[in-house]
Amino acid sequence: MLPRRPWSSSEPTARIEARYTNAEIERLGAASASAAIQVSINHTAIHFVDAPAFFYTVYIMQIWSPASNVLWVVRHRYSTLAKVRQRLLKVVNVVSRKQRRDRATIAALLAPLQPFPKKHIFMDTPNVVDDRKRGLADFVRAMFRVRELCVLLTLANSTPIPLAQIAKNVFDTIEEMLEIPRLQKEQDWKWRQRILSIASVPHGSNALDAMDDEARHDGCSICLEDLHGGDTCVSSVQLACAHAFHQTCVAEWLVRQSTCPLCRAPM
Repeated sequence: MLPRRPWSSSEPTARIEARYTNAEIERLGAASASAAIQVSINHTAIHFVDAPAFFYTVYIMQIWSPASNVLWVVRHRYSTLAKVRQRLLKVVNVVSRKQRRDRATIAALLAPLQPFPKKHIFMDTPNVVDDRKRGLADFVRAMFRVRELCVLLTLANSTPIPLAQIAKNVFDTIEEMLEIPRLQKEQDWKWRQRILSIASVPHGSNALDAMDDEARHDGCSICLEDLHGGDTCVSSVQLACAHAFHQTCVAEWLVRQSTCPLCRAPM
């Protein structure tokens, strides 16, 4: 019996108690690309009271999830984000150098955080601010990607408990930094549950053959293409109601809906 996962918080993600096969995790990972977060950044200059000629810039980040239609605002200085990034990138040092595979896993987990706007010694000029706004928007999106990778790593059966704990710590740091609302966490959790409840339908499987002739002829009712079309690289999945769709098609659907696209059965 596998040990309990090291999620100790009461947040929605902690409620997913089971751990999953590599195939299920790959499906969740592929689906997460459909749940893109949109980020727009403005800024404001805050002048020092005792030296009005000097100021620092606060970046006002509007974060919107099309999947949940939740929008929230986060305000941070460039230096704050830079410090958090450095702290996250140093997490790899927690793993012994002798454990090369585990270090490589953590390095790959944190790789999306590598790109970051340059540090400038002098005051924030308009060009510097504009460059940082673009770079910080990309960085915020990267943090969301790493957040999702942490979930995938922790839920996988093949992940050792120590690595899962590291992923949980990274996850917590990102959630705190991005001030993710509880409503967004709830919606993320429900979406992951829907994706993980889908059953794979391998090419040429009995499950696909058992479908009635009309259903197999109609193929995927979302894109109207054949479920496999002779291409073994095209993955199909079956919902609890037994209707089958292309994995990528139904993943995009489930970002916004919680029912079967065909019969509207609840997921």
